[in-house]
Amino acid sequence: QQQAWTTCAFVMLGSLRPLLSIGAFGLFLHKGALPQRRASRQGLRLACSENEWRDDPEGALARALERNKAEWIALRDPNYESLSELRAPELLVSGALDRLRPHLPPAEHIDIPPLHGSGAALEQLVGSDAQALVENFHSGTKALSMAGQVFWQAELYLRSMHQEAGQESVQGAAEDAKQQIEAKPAAFQATIRNSVLLGRQNFVTSARFGYFLARGAQRLALERKLKGEPENKPSDDNFLSRLVQQASGVTEKRQYNALERYLSDMSPEESVEIVRAATNEAARALELRADQLFGKEQDLLEALDHDPDQMAQMQLGPESRRLLNMEAAAFGAALFEAEATAALNFELTYTSYGSRQESPMR
Repeated sequence: QQQAWTTCAFVMLGSLRPLLSIGAFGLFLHKGALPQRRASRQGLRLACSENEWRDDPEGALARALERNKAEWIALRDPNYESLSELRAPELLVSGALDRLRPHLPPAEHIDIPPLHGSGAALEQLVGSDAQALVENFHSGTKALSMAGQVFWQAELYLRSMHQEAGQESVQGAAEDAKQQIEAKPAAFQATIRNSVLLGRQNFVTSARFGYFLARGAQRLALERKLKGEPENKPSDDNFLSRLVQQASGVTEKRQYNALERYLSDMSPEESVEIVRAATNEAARALELRADQLFGKEQDLLEALDHDPDQMAQMQLGPESRRLLNMEAAAFGAALFEAEATAALNFELTYTSYGSRQESPMR
């Protein structure tokens, strides 16, 4: 158990390094498990042929979503009730992946470099702010955005590091994680940083961040609609921002404003409800996707406890890992949309207010 707590600290030091790689902070909080290096060989089959996705992506997506809808409707049959617990997360995963296919082929193996296209998927699924926010979340060098800090504050509660939402700063948790890491031998630190374990935790955390952005963007759009404002309301401080930049000599304009401001204004209790998956099926779907690529969490945790020196290592270079994390965020955003669509055709099980996520360590 102590080994797992130590590895969790590594997820804390990615997006939070300027404060104290997303990898170390999330793993510190997630109490995660060592993934298997081999990805599932079954993977996920394309709902349409590769030619359809290449030549007619919009039509291919429409047909795939119709098939997905038909499967949800069929799952309502009382004869299939015993299968719904397993089948519902699978349908959510396939629905989310289908929403990515017009932009890129989803990853099928963690040793094969992923392709570009996640940024376009994020822009379509969330909005123009999304790609910059996700890139900032994974930069490891830039100051973490307020949206990123709000996300981690909620994670501290959801992962049982805090008894109450917002009881301690994210910076304080990052310092604790740093101390946990630095107390371990350098060789162990190096092994963890390049491990499949950390890759899995990065993927899960990034997917949860993408889900958080998509859910927050939907809520922002609904509030604007209720107020009679246009959905894509121009930033009301563009002119003042330019004046400040000119006066300070800063020429680089931040690429995210409206969504970040909206998320940063949330109370800690509100942010917890936006970060946590709305349904149990979506929470299981996110873990299922990570299982397909990296292996089951419980098995990985046992492997870590058995012999950390034999931990499987990622074969991807830094740029490919960045693309995989971007794809994870796009998957999380697509999962939110797939969940909302599924809820129209099937009775999903909603998570309880204030509830926390489960893991093998809890």
